Amino acid sequence: DVAIVKHPLSVRKIAELEDSPTLPSWAHPPLVKVGRDCNIGVHGLYWGLHRMPHNLFSDKKHSQLAERLANHLGF
Repeated sequence: DVAIVKHPLSVRKIAELEDSPTLPSWAHPPLVKVGRDCNIGVHGLYWGLHRMPHNLFSDKKHSQLAERLANHLGF
């Protein structure tokens, strides 16, 4: 079974998710295995997906490789 773990967030907590370089302690991790089941933490998933482009473009080498790939694909 897969369970979705979520709850409403305040504007302050949303801003913390978007600004924090590490997953806030109050946020559930994106994926947790519980026995044979899995819990998907919506807040952790959002944080991870939001951080990916920040991490990609903060590294000059990765940024250049991503730019080359985008150009090759016609973007």
